[in-house]
Amino acid sequence: MPAAKLCSGGTHNAMKSEEGSDSLDTFIRQAIGKEPLLPFSRNADSPVQWIQLLHALDQPDLPGWPLMTPLKVQMQKCEKCSREFCSPINYRRHIRVHRRSLNVDKESHKNRDLLAAFWDKLSLEQAKDVVSFDDVMLKEISGSSLARALASSLRKPGVWTLPQAYVKAGSTLLDIIQAKPSRLPISSQELFSILDDASERTFLCAGTADSVQKYIFDGETAKNSLELKNLVASAGFLFEQQLVKAWVADKDAEALRCQKLLVEEEEAAQKSDNVSTGLWTSGISRNLGMNWP
Repeated sequence: MPAAKLCSGGTHNAMKSEEGSDSLDTFIRQAIGKEPLLPFSRNADSPVQWIQLLHALDQPDLPGWPLMTPLKVQMQKCEKCSREFCSPINYRRHIRVHRRSLNVDKESHKNRDLLAAFWDKLSLEQAKDVVSFDDVMLKEISGSSLARALASSLRKPGVWTLPQAYVKAGSTLLDIIQAKPSRLPISSQELFSILDDASERTFLCAGTADSVQKYIFDGETAKNSLELKNLVASAGFLFEQQLVKAWVADKDAEALRCQKLLVEEEEAAQKSDNVSTGLWTSGISRNLGMNWP
């Protein structure tokens, strides 16, 4: 059947792009014999499209499965428990937990609840300030550079080698950092779930203090922070640091406000006592003056 002639080259390109997307959908349906679990995006520049495609292909009953299975990144296994990690950053953070006291889980849950209460009370504008990567640093890496590297990495074919939940968390976290209307506002429960996946369940474990940062991003790990397998972990760590810093600053401001109120109450009480004492002294003087012979 002869192809229809189009007057505009731009229109022809647009139709060609759309047909390409339709062909992709058709190919996936034919390959797996059913509809994809997630709808495919028409935006070729969307990093989520890679994740959607991987999700559709990542099914054990797929015909010819061994031939279509992408290479997987080598996981690091903890020697003291059964857990394993895609990112060396998350792995180093996890093994530090084994060196701490047995109260680490209790402390983590307590801080998680307090941090959730802080996040949920923020206004949209306050939340945007907290999640922004502008003018922040992770070691020698600027937050803006980290966000750009993460956005670029999510469009690379190598992203297929990483665990799907890890990559999806990175994509969603990037949307939050960029304050996209589709992602903000977001509840603490949903946000923390994303940070759990980005950190491979090390979120709020072992703290985010400078000493912890120096340990986690030491030596070769620091040099490899922008590697594909570490980018999501690095972004999650910096995001967590910003969130905790804002929470601590809020607590300090609240403590200062309470202290100021207490001082004002004490000063008011002292003035009241001075007035009472003055009235009492004045009354004594008048009484003495009246009875003076």
